[in-house]
Amino acid sequence: MANPPLHASLDYGTDQRAKHSFPLEDVHVLNQWFLDHPTREEKLELAARTHLTLAQVGSWFSNRRVRYKHECTLAAIRRRRLHDDLEDYQDYDSAEEAVAGTV
Repeated sequence: MANPPLHASLDYGTDQRAKHSFPLEDVHVLNQWFLDHPTREEKLELAARTHLTLAQVGSWFSNRRVRYKHECTLAAIRRRRLHDDLEDYQDYDSAEEAVAGTV
């Protein structure tokens, strides 16, 4: 049996579809362009530079935008929860002070 290419790592998670990871060097190159929304010509250059197909480059950017949006949403939820917890703690301190002042 032939060895898989070094650049492809397979991960069979809970579903049975294989997940492929790109080499870190390629991901670094693509991440540099992530916020710039490269044109078709720039994507062709990136595909040649990373030895990926144009479709793979386009999919990578699409998937990265979805992950980025999800990460931002999770971060906002965490900030909101932290803020709510802080308010609850301050409300508890105020209630304790009020009770302590009446005794």
